Amino acid sequence: MQYIHKDKTHSDTSNEYMTALGMSDEQIESVLNQLELEKTKLEQKAKLTRISALSFVKFDGVVFDADTEALSNIAKTIRIAENMDYKETYTHLWRLADNTTRLTTLAELREVLLAHDEKYINVWYQFNEWVAGDKSTAFTIK
Repeated sequence: MQYIHKDKTHSDTSNEYMTALGMSDEQIESVLNQLELEKTKLEQKAKLTRISALSFVKFDGVVFDADTEALSNIAKTIRIAENMDYKETYTHLWRLADNTTRLTTLAELREVLLAHDEKYINVWYQFNEWVAGDKSTAFTIK
């Protein structure tokens, strides 16, 4: 993160460097407080980005809800179908993220869960990599 002092942009936030620039203790504290606030905002935005990315999953050209409740409903439907000895080709009218419906097989619901699990691992890996870094840029999912 950067700050401006005497019309020049700086990125070194060490006390020694800022003192050498001629900054007062109050100016140094102000810069550090501002940078901490920016970092906190980036962390909050990163968390929202992660949550948003995990709230849906694309499968077979459509978007399924994938929040906690939706995933629980998928798992529950699979469990009920298994208890009833339904075949993998059993179809269920499933409500999608855009509120349209789609006939979805038991096998497809399993694949939706798998797709979500893969996405979950990928998003969390990227998020943890971002957290371990300097957090100087916004978190984005690749």
